[in-house]
Amino acid sequence: IMQRGLSDAFWIGIGSATPPSTEVPLRISLAVPGPAGVHVLAADAAAVGEVARHRAGGQRPQPAVAGVADGDRRLAGDGALGIELEHRPKGKKKVRRSLIGPVKSQSVKIVVYKGDFLRLTGPSILGEPSVFDESGELVSSAHIACQSPEVFPFLRPGERVFIDDGALEAEILQAGMGEALLRITKARPEGEKIRSEKGINFPDSNLGLSALSAEDLEHLPLVAHLADMVGFSFVQEPEDLDRLIAELSHHTDRPIPILAKIETARAVRNLPHLIARGAGQRAFGVMIARGDLAVELGYERLAEIQEELLWLCEAAHVPVVWATQVLESLLKRGVPSRAEMTDSAMAMRAECVMLNKGPYLTEAIAFLDDVEDRMQSHQNKKRAMLRALHW
Repeated sequence: IMQRGLSDAFWIGIGSATPPSTEVPLRISLAVPGPAGVHVLAADAAAVGEVARHRAGGQRPQPAVAGVADGDRRLAGDGALGIELEHRPKGKKKVRRSLIGPVKSQSVKIVVYKGDFLRLTGPSILGEPSVFDESGELVSSAHIACQSPEVFPFLRPGERVFIDDGALEAEILQAGMGEALLRITKARPEGEKIRSEKGINFPDSNLGLSALSAEDLEHLPLVAHLADMVGFSFVQEPEDLDRLIAELSHHTDRPIPILAKIETARAVRNLPHLIARGAGQRAFGVMIARGDLAVELGYERLAEIQEELLWLCEAAHVPVVWATQVLESLLKRGVPSRAEMTDSAMAMRAECVMLNKGPYLTEAIAFLDDVEDRMQSHQNKKRAMLRALHW
């Protein structure tokens, strides 16, 4: 194995150390997502050679003519290791290309319509679309995976399920250990495509789950050692805060501040108790997670509820983080919408505003800073300052 200077591409020659004059070694270019040990890349050389010979129709492979620079992810997908082979027979211009190694998986297209059945399964079963026979009769309904199978024992028939921030609404027909059968009650006439990694909400279900998962407990020692603040998702009861504080105390004596993310109807109802329990023990703040709240409580109630949460936190002198889709269009496309202008101005009543990731993040930060700077003289928390008009 040797490294050529051009483009820092790695080349592997397959063949004997002193190949006969009739054998020509194959050059292989490997795309690696960053610095990688050469020994890792060399491990598959023999297997690659066999595949290359197969792709060349059983003939001895000729020298490859193209290289792929280190760090090029286009071939094998983000973060994967890919090997590209090129075979150009003598005297011909056509190049045969092959890609060997892990490639980015193709997502399955699952589209459901109002009235369809949908099975909710555990994470070990991959999602699949509905299957029909030649006459159009349903053979098996579509199913998707839920990454938290521990919710199934708490689901009851008649309860609602929301998928992808409420884009899809369903009703539970049956529920048992390991899966649930749903019927779609709300979807666009052209159907809704269910994409991977979308949220699933159970607003009517009393999920008796701990707000601290096993993974959370595994990460807490590192959090206690390095973090300046702990964000607590899906906190619903004062006892959730007690457990987090107790677990943190096992790893540090520092009273690490806690930011409680309010995203369920039960958390809204219990907010006074959460503030009393949290702020009574250490520095404490609240994040208004408007995305999940809109799904859990209904979009028509979001404006009312976020106002009430601001009132409670101001009365208790608890800082608030205004979150979810602030300047989302600006972040993603570079131009804000008119509604986002009003929303970002309303965010002035909170102590902190959270922006999502996006290609225009630096522009969004500068834009938001300018808006908030102008609004400071107009609004102080919930109180209008009634300053002189500047037209």
